[in-house]
Amino acid sequence: QTWHKACFHCEVCKMMLTVNNFVSHEKKPYCQAHNPKINAFTSVFDTPINMNAKKLSEVVSE
Repeated sequence: QTWHKACFHCEVCKMMLTVNNFVSHEKKPYCQAHNPKINAFTSVFDTPINMNAKKLSEVVSE
């Protein structure tokens, strides 16, 4: 895949990327923080709803 320099940005956050700080997933560029391979859900418990519930319970328990 070839990109114009101005078009070479993370698909999620739009951060400008270089050949040294990007990862490619399904022919799309991502920054390290939004790498779909790393951020993929690993179990039923890691769904967005369950993760949000966990955060809320941590706030309440403080």
